[in-house]
Amino acid sequence: MKCTDDTHKGHDMFFRLILLFVSTAMFWPVLVHGQEILKQLQAPGSEPRGLTWDGHSLWCADASAQRVYQIDPDDGQIISSFDYSMDFQYGGLGWSPEGYLWITDYRESQSWFDKVHPTSGSVISSFHCPGG
Repeated sequence: MKCTDDTHKGHDMFFRLILLFVSTAMFWPVLVHGQEILKQLQAPGSEPRGLTWDGHSLWCADASAQRVYQIDPDDGQIISSFDYSMDFQYGGLGWSPEGYLWITDYRESQSWFDKVHPTSGSVISSFHCPGG
């Protein structure tokens, strides 16, 4: 009996699923037990919303304080901070290679990406998030 392409695809998918289950079962203990917390730092505010790394410092946005903090990763001390008004459900952070923070926000009934100067906190540019 000759296998059709659909039969071959069905067998291929079945064997891929079996391989996935077997590999997960084999490596799950390594994945779960291979993790460890290296350090814990206290968040600078009560409602942290975003965290990013610039290569030297951690940056954290806090919705309750309406601030963005630069944090020393060794001891958790605040290096600097600036005011940044953000919606309580937003405040995601990213760091650009050019040395700017990117902060998500919600205003004017739309989601926004703001390019922010990390020293002054001034918004350099903004654009509307597609689909947001």
